[in-house]
Amino acid sequence: MMRITTLLCVLIATSASAQLTVKPNTTSSTDSFIYVQNQILFVTQDVNLVQNTNDPDTESSIYLRGEGQLIQGSTGLVDNKGTGTLSVYQEGSTNQWDYNNWSSPVSVPLDDMGDAIPDGNGTFGASTIYTPFGKTEAGIVSLINGYDSVGGNGAASNAIDIPRYWFFYYPSGTDYSGWTQVQADDYTIPAGYGYTMKGVTTSDSFVADDFEPGVMNNPGSAQRYDFRGRPNNGSITIPTIAADNTTFIGNPYPSALDLSYFLLEYSQHSAVDADNDTGTPDDPVSVVDCTNLTESGGGGPIERKNVITGIAYFWDSNPAVGSHFLIDYQGGLEIFAPVDCSTTGMSTAATYFRYDNDGNPISGSEVTTSQVGVTNNRRYAAIGQGFYVIGSATYAGVDDLTFENRHRSYTKESSGDSDFKFHGGTPNKNESTTETVDNELVVIPKLKLHVEVDETYTRQLALGFWHTATTGIDYAMDGRITSPISTDAGFLHGDDSYGIDVRPFDVADRIPLYLKVNQQADVKFTATSFENFDTEDVFIFDSETGNYYDVKYNSWSTTLQQGEHHGRFFLTFEEEEVLDTNEFAADNFDIFQNNPGSQLEIRNPNGLDLKSVAVFDITGKRVISVRNLESESVFTFSTRNLQEAIYVVQITTSEDIEVSKKITVSNRN
Repeated sequence: MMRITTLLCVLIATSASAQLTVKPNTTSSTDSFIYVQNQILFVTQDVNLVQNTNDPDTESSIYLRGEGQLIQGSTGLVDNKGTGTLSVYQEGSTNQWDYNNWSSPVSVPLDDMGDAIPDGNGTFGASTIYTPFGKTEAGIVSLINGYDSVGGNGAASNAIDIPRYWFFYYPSGTDYSGWTQVQADDYTIPAGYGYTMKGVTTSDSFVADDFEPGVMNNPGSAQRYDFRGRPNNGSITIPTIAADNTTFIGNPYPSALDLSYFLLEYSQHSAVDADNDTGTPDDPVSVVDCTNLTESGGGGPIERKNVITGIAYFWDSNPAVGSHFLIDYQGGLEIFAPVDCSTTGMSTAATYFRYDNDGNPISGSEVTTSQVGVTNNRRYAAIGQGFYVIGSATYAGVDDLTFENRHRSYTKESSGDSDFKFHGGTPNKNESTTETVDNELVVIPKLKLHVEVDETYTRQLALGFWHTATTGIDYAMDGRITSPISTDAGFLHGDDSYGIDVRPFDVADRIPLYLKVNQQADVKFTATSFENFDTEDVFIFDSETGNYYDVKYNSWSTTLQQGEHHGRFFLTFEEEEVLDTNEFAADNFDIFQNNPGSQLEIRNPNGLDLKSVAVFDITGKRVISVRNLESESVFTFSTRNLQEAIYVVQITTSEDIEVSKKITVSNRN
């Protein structure tokens, strides 16, 4: 695991638990460097690199090749230093018309005068991006005007030309105007942030190393870049995450990042209500411990902090669109929820939309296709991977969002545990399976619900089951759809649409769906992609008609008129016998909502003993619960504090017969 492969190097270090210094041999005037092929270079403390100046082909001090990664184990701020650089490869996966979402694993080591910048993590930009010419040789990219990149030719030592126009980053915001264009040639972006850079279409047949024989610098729309600079290390802080604001950040290290660990640490899980009594909630899950899964270790259990929602979003787009105009773009966001340190997490594929000139998704007929079924494994973030996070709605500015060495993990690209392609990668298994563990990580029991609109586009939804989840909104588990359009679907929480819903499994659950249409539309439901989960039935329940429709590996379609249909349709796992209970209710109860008097009235003319009366809102939340009512002839319950909405009244008799009826509460005078 920790073997270091060296080539023509002079390594000055006391041990694996000490500092690492690499510098040229001044006596013989020869360069010194470490060449790490498919191994981990582990340094407990800081790294000091002195620039090689004798041969331009061996300028860097450390070369990470193939699966090579650098991990540093100290906690807190341990400053790397020096004028030298680390070199590490990463490949994009799109053409000159589309964005890769990057972050930088290195920062600029020298100022404009050629002197070393202060110790620690600095800024980065185009001056840290090179084109590989050989195992150690590279040329810095050229910045050009215009909008189209020009491919390099490694064999001829020609670096690629990148338009300076397409460098943007997103410090914080709520809409498209939050993007900041960085046009200066040094592209000074703080460590830890992500940035966009469009790809390169022209192929480059040069093979820079022998890790994967025959893999070219660019076989076409998959440009290999050489990031060179001072390796980032230790505490890297994103200073301001405003409540409900989006920030574009990324893996800042020359190693993989345990993204689940990072997301879980900075999001607080809501209280787990194990006894289902809202008056006595259990203690929240207040710590997270992923240290047994990382190479750098880091202190055992860590207190969770209320900074972000714990959900990561990844831009994905249609590579076939050959346009630089925003209105022609076709793309959307993948959603990733970590759920728990012991799991692989959950994700949904992006749904592609077109966008107007203000960056808003265009609704209705302008919605385009999606990559349904392609779901990337996002548990570990690749070197150079950028992603989006959203500030917690209750964030009070107490804690900063900080990357730490404890979040680093030596996870190989070839292991399948990390999606190292920015718009694709190896899909998760989509067939039913009995496996519960994948590389010692639990595969969360789950299914995917595909909601297709007018045979034009599909919204993929993921439903998972986990013992510490609740039926409400859980940070780091339930993933909100950030930009629902006027014809869209999701899981319903309050008034919002969610692409991922995680809850404890209950075969009797009715899980409400968010569904609205801008104009009359045919909507088709299909449940598929079962993982580590099997159930005899999966139904869509239409509460308006009382009918159940089997959608387990089947499709059911209906035509909906314009409007909101939130809470009309439910995903459920058993079909209730509604006829007998309806007849029973008609014979024994009169359930009436007295809106002028702001009270629910239940008449019990036959004097039946009642075990309980409960009232649920359309999300399934219990808003009234009364037990042991015995046999009064009339029961009344105040609804003065309920919002104007549709509710379901559920009566349970002493013989466990349940009857339900919808009511409409309106407290208007």
